[in-house]
This record gives sequence, C-alpha cells and structure tokens, in this order.
Amino acid sequence: MNASGEDKRVIPDYDNVCDDIDEILSNFRAMGASKLFRSSLGQEALQTIKGYDTAIKKRLHDTFNVVIIGEFKRGKSTLINALLGENIVPTAVTPETVTINRLSYADAPGAEAVLQNKKRAFLDKTELRREVLEQVMEKLPAPVDYIEIKENADILKNITIIDTPGIGEIMKSFDQQVADYLINADALVYVLSARAPLSLTEQTFISSFVLPQSFSRVFLVLNMADTLETVENIEKVRKLTTERAASISPD
Repeated sequence: MNASGEDKRVIPDYDNVCDDIDEILSNFRAMGASKLFRSSLGQEALQTIKGYDTAIKKRLHDTFNVVIIGEFKRGKSTLINALLGENIVPTAVTPETVTINRLSYADAPGAEAVLQNKKRAFLDKTELRREVLEQVMEKLPAPVDYIEIKENADILKNITIIDTPGIGEIMKSFDQQVADYLINADALVYVLSARAPLSLTEQTFISSFVLPQSFSRVFLVLNMADTLETVENIEKVRKLTTERAASISPD
C-alpha cells in the first residue's frame, strides 16, 4: 500500500485528544486563579475566556449536533420525519405554534415541553400533532422554550437533530436561541425550496449568519423537487442552485 493509502488508514484517537484538551483547559483554569493573571487580562477578557471554556467542554462531551435551518414553510420538519422514518416532528405549523424541537436518542420514546420558567411539561406523542399542540401550548403556565423529543431511532444514536423555526421567526423571538445552536452545531443542513432556490433573503442569511461560523459541514437540501414534474427541470434547478451557492462561497 502506498503512503497516501496509509495516511487514509490512520485517524486521530478521539478519546486521547479529548483528554489532552481537558488537561490543557485544566491548566489554563489554574492559571486563571492567579491574581497577576487576572489583573493583567481584565474582567472583560476573563469573561470571554470563561465562555470559550464552557463552549469547548460542551463540544468535547456533547453529541454530534446537526442543526436544520431554512425559511418558513420549506419542509424542514417533513425532511426530519423522512430521516427518522416516522412522523415525529410537528408539521404544517403556523407562526403562532412554531417551536424549536431537539431530537435525541432514548430506548423509551417520550417528549417534554421545556418552558421559559425553567419547568417542563410532559407531552403525549399524539400531542405533537399541530392541531393538538396549539391547544396544549395555550394552557401551559409559561411560553415554550423548546420541545425535547426522545425517540428510539437508529439515526439518533450518534447525532442530535435540532429542528429550528423559519428564518422569519428566527429574527424575532428565537434569534438568541438559534444563534446559540448555530455556534454549537457540528453540521448544518440548510433546507431550500426547489421552486425558489437560494433566494436573495437566503443568500443574505447564509452570508451573514452561516459562513462566519466556519462550519466544517454545510449541506444545502433542495426540498419539494417532486413539484418540478420532470427530471430536466430538477437538473436545471440543481445547476442554478449550485451556481448561486458558488457565488456565496467557492466551497
């Protein structure tokens, strides 16, 4: 086997890398306890470093987070349900009942509404349907922060999926939450409509909010391709989307 083949065989030992980074962080925290170190950096810099420390620890030991994002009514939840092989996430939602949905693995499926008052409300699987969820949310003692869904699905054994509201709603009540999810995302799936792929609004959002995060993986998904009727039309839209994506970023 040639050298390049051997290089492909060798991969980093993730557990050892995590241990090394933990040790570096521990040493850095010990330095932070020094009065001279703290006075030299100043309070603002110390708070920034503390934020980095928290984010790094979370990224080291958290699951692989995939964030699904896109404009309202692009079929994000439908895409997630297709990946799961079952209708789990609420679809056909209205702006009034939009929620952030966090999906992770559990042997025993279940769902909870995490409220803004730091309390949780158990949800039955049937209550995740839009028309029922609307009624449930009206009766809860506080607004919903996000819905946590546990499902016994193989795809969730290695990843956590974050289903976000449409971009219009992100800019309003969910902006900080989704910004936090974007910062901690390991991969991003941006859902587009094949009927209007990469609109100016979408291009602006990707340029302003997505590219600055320097994600290692960004996937553009063309949804609703079945409405284009012919393979030729699908290929035209695929080519147009590729060209528009290249104009935003060559990668």
